[in-house]
Amino acid sequence: YLLPLTLCAFICHRKLYTLRPKNSDVNLTKFYLFVALGGIIGASFVSIAAPFLFSDVWEFPIGIAVTLVVSAYIIYSSKTYSLSRILKNIGVGATVIIISLVLVYVLKNMASPNFSLVQKVRSFYGATKILKENSADEEFIVVKNNGIIHGGQFTSGPKKNIPNLYFNVGSGIGYAIRTHPKRIAHKPMNIGVVGLGAGTLAAYCENGDRVRFYEIDPAMIKMAQKHFTYLRECDGAEIIQGDARISLFREAGGSASASNEVLLYDVFAIDAFSGDAIPVHLLTKEALSIYRSRLAPEGILAFQITNGFVDLKPVLKALARDSGMYGLVVHSYGKWYPDRTVEAEWILLAEEKKFLDAPELISRSVSFQAVKDVVAWTDNYSALFPVLK
Repeated sequence: YLLPLTLCAFICHRKLYTLRPKNSDVNLTKFYLFVALGGIIGASFVSIAAPFLFSDVWEFPIGIAVTLVVSAYIIYSSKTYSLSRILKNIGVGATVIIISLVLVYVLKNMASPNFSLVQKVRSFYGATKILKENSADEEFIVVKNNGIIHGGQFTSGPKKNIPNLYFNVGSGIGYAIRTHPKRIAHKPMNIGVVGLGAGTLAAYCENGDRVRFYEIDPAMIKMAQKHFTYLRECDGAEIIQGDARISLFREAGGSASASNEVLLYDVFAIDAFSGDAIPVHLLTKEALSIYRSRLAPEGILAFQITNGFVDLKPVLKALARDSGMYGLVVHSYGKWYPDRTVEAEWILLAEEKKFLDAPELISRSVSFQAVKDVVAWTDNYSALFPVLK
């Protein structure tokens, strides 16, 4: 997307520059007023109007298409360019081709050729879809938001209540829960989860367990409750709607205290980093301090960092290093057929090394030693460039 964005921005800003008032009179104030007004209208349309008007993120391809037409017209009709007509036409053609290809790519990725649509809901946080896999074996449905699958479930059969995708029993979170001393001793556990998806982690629920999910998107909550059974089949499952960090702060008796019971978690999973928009405020020293304050004595923090855009291992290594915590990287490989598991990467952190010493866990993990060093993120500092893939 960066190449067409650069082309269109250059063309439109060039045109805006040629339209500026030539002297500093009242027209200059009016000029900048309308530039600002245009920004307000555009931002309001995308963030307020579009979620009500569209069932998907249609403003994106529509915006690309409109920019394509406007950019081509500006290039072709502009009298300020000193290029020959041949070069001008080449520029028009190249711009049209590049932006058209991006438009086709966007529309293609908005479709799901291997799935059929069951339901789609648009909210402030994007388009949430329930999709049914078009395959000949057992029926499998997934919840997808902004192009990322966030959970799935077999609708019947023996695999219905078995965790899958990033959360399967061979994943980092699977080992963190299954090898925890309380689980081995068959004692009730408190499990906290940032990011709901289909509610898959409730599949690990046993008698007496409390599984509390923190989810910001109300559409995701409705989808999980309606189409998946994980939450219904766990008596101790509950959902807290809102930003996870704010909710945790309020529960602990912050400036706006909540009525939710304060739980100390044996395993606390943060699963909010699969997409291309990383919620940085969940990966800072200050956020880690909040998570640690909610851990039980033998508690484990689990970060799901599977991502096609950024490598968050250095960020978690820096946080663990500066806070004195011990960490492991657990990389698991998946097989879509027959179990619907996928490749996943989890980071496990604990206050003491012995909490991560389960032989089954050690044999499937690597240490942070080979991970590069970066500066730890804080509420005042973060840098995506060093961790881009």
